Amino acid sequence: MGKILFYKQRTFSEIVNVTFEFIRENWRPVLKYMVYILLPLSLVLALVMNEFYKITGFSGIADAASYGYNNEDITLIIYFLAVTFVNFIGMVLFHSLIFTLIELYNTRSSGLSGISWSDIRPLIWKFFGKSVALSLTLFFIILIAVLVVGLLVVATPFTLILTIPAFIAALVPLAFAYPEYLYGKGALLQSLSHSYTLGWRCWVSIFGISLLTGLISGVLQTITSMPQQVTILFRAIMASSNDAEAMSPLMSFIFYIFGVISSFGGYVASTVIPIAISYLYAHAKEKYDGLTMFSDIENFDRLGEREQNQEQKPYDLI
Repeated sequence: MGKILFYKQRTFSEIVNVTFEFIRENWRPVLKYMVYILLPLSLVLALVMNEFYKITGFSGIADAASYGYNNEDITLIIYFLAVTFVNFIGMVLFHSLIFTLIELYNTRSSGLSGISWSDIRPLIWKFFGKSVALSLTLFFIILIAVLVVGLLVVATPFTLILTIPAFIAALVPLAFAYPEYLYGKGALLQSLSHSYTLGWRCWVSIFGISLLTGLISGVLQTITSMPQQVTILFRAIMASSNDAEAMSPLMSFIFYIFGVISSFGGYVASTVIPIAISYLYAHAKEKYDGLTMFSDIENFDRLGEREQNQEQKPYDLI
C-alpha cells in the first residue's frame, strides 16, 4: 500500500476520508510525540490553572476579573498571564508538531514508520519559530480589526449588523496561513497574503471542514474535560462549607489530575483539525497553483522516485 498523496485535487468527502486515513495509519507516532512534547506542558498548565482557581475560589474567569480589579490582587494577574502564556506555547507547539509530522510523512519514503526524535527535532524547531512569528502577526492583525469594529460601534451600534458577519467571514481564509507559511518557502507577509487569497477561493470548503472537524473535536474535548468541570462545580458548592478547607489538599490533587486529562485530551481531540486543513490546503494548491506540475518540471530527474512514494491507483479512485 502506497503513501497518501498530499498535493492532489479532492472532493470534500475525499478530504474527510483522507484525513481519517492519515490518522488511522499514523496514530501511534502522532500520539507518541504528543505524549513526549505536549503532556509535560499539560502538567504545567494544569498546575497553573489549579493555583489560578484556588485564588478565584473556583468562581470562573468572569468573576476572577472582577475579583482581581476590586482587590488589586497582583497574584491573580500573574497567574492569569501565566495561564495565557502556557496556552500560547501549547498552541504553537501543537501546530508545530502536527505540521512537522505531516511534512515528514510527505517527504520520507517510509512515511512516519521508524521515525525518531532526531528526524523531528530540526524541523519542529524551525516550525516553532515560524509559528510564533505568524501567531503574533495574526494577533496584531485581528486586534487592529477588532479596534476598527469597536470604533464603528462607538459611531453607531447599527454597524454591528454588517461588521460582525464581515469580521467572522474574514477570519475563515486565515486557516490557510499556517500550512502556507510552514510548508512553503516564502516570507511571512508574502505567505500570509497568498494564503489569504487562496483561502477566499476555498471559503466554503474551509468553513465546512472547520465546522465538521470542530464539532468532532468539540465532542471529544467535552468528554475529556467533563471530570474537571464536575470537580469545579463540586468545589464551588463546597466552598461555603466548613469542611471545604479540610478537603482542599485532596480536591486540589484531584482537580490537578483532571486538569492534566482535560488539557492533554484537548490537544489529542484537536489533532483532526490541522490535518484536515492541511489536506484541504494541498487540494487548493494543486487546483489553483498547479504545484505538482511545476514541481515535476523542476525535478524531472526524480519524477520516478516521487511516483513510487505516492499513493497507488486504488487510493486515486477514492
